[in-house]
Amino acid sequence: AESGEYKLFLLKERLTGCLPRVHVVDLRRELKEGNTSIFSRKLQELLAERLSRGEQSILFLNRRGYAGFVSCR
Repeated sequence: AESGEYKLFLLKERLTGCLPRVHVVDLRRELKEGNTSIFSRKLQELLAERLSRGEQSILFLNRRGYAGFVSCR
Protein backbone atom coordinates (compact mmCIF):
# COMPACT_ATOMS: atom_id res chain seq x y z
CA ALA A 1 0.00 0.00 0.00
CA GLU A 2 2.86 2.37 0.77
CA SER A 3 4.37 1.90 -2.70
CA GLY A 4 1.07 2.79 -4.35
CA GLU A 5 0.46 -0.66 -5.82
CA TYR A 6 -2.41 -1.24 -3.40
CA LYS A 7 -4.80 1.09 -1.64
CA LEU A 8 -4.71 1.37 2.13
CA PHE A 9 -7.95 2.05 3.98
CA LEU A 10 -7.86 2.86 7.68
CA LEU A 11 -10.75 2.41 10.09
CA LYS A 12 -9.88 5.00 12.71
CA GLU A 13 -12.77 4.21 15.03
CA ARG A 14 -15.50 1.61 15.27
CA LEU A 15 -18.99 2.59 14.27
CA THR A 16 -20.42 1.33 17.57
CA GLY A 17 -17.26 1.88 19.59
CA CYS A 18 -17.29 -1.62 21.08
CA LEU A 19 -15.22 -4.65 20.13
CA PRO A 20 -16.88 -7.62 18.43
CA ARG A 21 -17.44 -10.89 20.29
CA VAL A 22 -14.77 -13.51 19.70
CA HIS A 23 -15.45 -17.25 19.52
CA VAL A 24 -12.46 -19.58 19.81
CA VAL A 25 -13.02 -22.85 17.94
CA ASP A 26 -10.72 -25.89 17.96
CA LEU A 27 -10.50 -26.85 14.28
CA ARG A 28 -8.77 -30.11 15.24
CA ARG A 29 -11.96 -31.18 17.00
CA GLU A 30 -13.99 -30.05 13.99
CA LEU A 31 -11.83 -32.24 11.76
CA LYS A 32 -12.23 -35.24 14.09
CA GLU A 33 -16.00 -34.71 13.95
CA GLY A 34 -15.93 -34.88 10.15
CA ASN A 35 -15.84 -31.20 9.20
CA THR A 36 -13.18 -30.91 6.48
CA SER A 37 -14.04 -27.28 5.66
CA ILE A 38 -11.66 -24.47 6.62
CA PHE A 39 -14.67 -22.86 8.32
CA SER A 40 -16.00 -24.14 11.64
CA ARG A 41 -19.60 -25.26 11.88
CA LYS A 42 -20.24 -22.39 14.32
CA LEU A 43 -18.96 -19.83 11.80
CA GLN A 44 -21.08 -21.36 9.03
CA GLU A 45 -24.13 -21.30 11.31
CA LEU A 46 -23.64 -17.66 12.31
CA LEU A 47 -23.03 -16.55 8.71
CA ALA A 48 -26.20 -18.35 7.58
CA GLU A 49 -28.20 -16.61 10.34
CA ARG A 50 -26.99 -13.17 9.25
CA LEU A 51 -27.67 -13.88 5.58
CA SER A 52 -31.19 -15.11 6.37
CA ARG A 53 -31.86 -11.77 8.09
CA GLY A 54 -30.58 -9.89 5.03
CA GLU A 55 -27.45 -8.71 6.86
CA GLN A 56 -23.91 -8.65 5.55
CA SER A 57 -20.72 -10.24 6.84
CA ILE A 58 -17.08 -9.93 5.95
CA LEU A 59 -14.34 -12.48 6.57
CA PHE A 60 -10.74 -11.39 6.89
CA LEU A 61 -8.13 -14.07 6.30
CA ASN A 62 -4.89 -12.87 7.86
CA ARG A 63 -2.14 -14.49 5.83
CA ARG A 64 1.11 -13.34 4.35
CA GLY A 65 2.32 -13.45 0.78
CA TYR A 66 0.40 -14.69 -2.20
CA ALA A 67 -0.41 -18.20 -0.98
CA GLY A 68 -3.50 -19.57 -2.69
CA PHE A 69 -3.96 -22.41 -0.21
CA VAL A 70 -4.92 -22.38 3.45
CA SER A 71 -4.30 -25.31 5.78
CA CYS A 72 -4.95 -25.24 9.51
CA ARG A 73 -4.32 -28.92 10.12
